[in-house]
Amino acid sequence: MSKSSPVSNPSDEITTPAAAALLGMTIPETQKLFRSGAIPAWKSSRGWTTTRQAVIAYGQRVRVCPEIEHE
Repeated sequence: MSKSSPVSNPSDEITTPAAAALLGMTIPETQKLFRSGAIPAWKSSRGWTTTRQAVIAYGQRVRVCPEIEHE
């Protein structure tokens, strides 16, 4: 886990490709959401990193991925 990581459990972290797959979006579209602050994320040694919970919350807010509403 990077020092700037806001999560205490590294297993909660996911990378941009994983977040993009979860949302059904491209990596550049997902990175744009990170940069704009629509999905909380931070830069790590691996690139943009976020949490699965943050991605699910975004997907539910904008109804991008209704299949994850029950997770």
